[in-house]
Amino acid sequence: MQAYLIPSAFPDVRRALEHLKGFPLAILSNGTPKMFINIGSVLALAPEYGAAVYGATKAFVLFLSQALQAELAPKGVYVQAVLPAATRTEIWERSGKDVNKLPGVMEVDELVDAALVGFDRCENVTIPPLPNADQWTVFDAARTAMLPRCTPPRATAPVRHKHPPSGDAEN
Repeated sequence: MQAYLIPSAFPDVRRALEHLKGFPLAILSNGTPKMFINIGSVLALAPEYGAAVYGATKAFVLFLSQALQAELAPKGVYVQAVLPAATRTEIWERSGKDVNKLPGVMEVDELVDAALVGFDRCENVTIPPLPNADQWTVFDAARTAMLPRCTPPRATAPVRHKHPPSGDAEN
């Protein structure tokens, strides 16, 4: 079997889409099962942490991986999304941040080992820093259970989400 890694650090979505043009056709062209490991970030799940553009690109990687897995699994294609936390790579130097001042930084070899364990287990999503994989299972099950309710035959009253006060008690 042949495995591919889709680059996920594109400066903009247009370049990412250009890179992926013809992707499904290419992976199915010779009819052999393929495997893909896509590296995202736990920030795909945590908009509260800021880093809006970076987190959004990682959410795209997660969505793309899950959608490809759903669409291509019947053709023998396995897609895994790996969502690490901060990992000691050159990205920190390029960003101007001192990686040694960050708490809980994962080493690259730890990330690779965890990704490969998840790959061997055929996990669709592997989150190396998550100590209890059941938390992802519960999260994903809640998301999946919500989907049928998102397409009712008629419009429903919008769900109101409470937001913390902005600091002004009069608003």
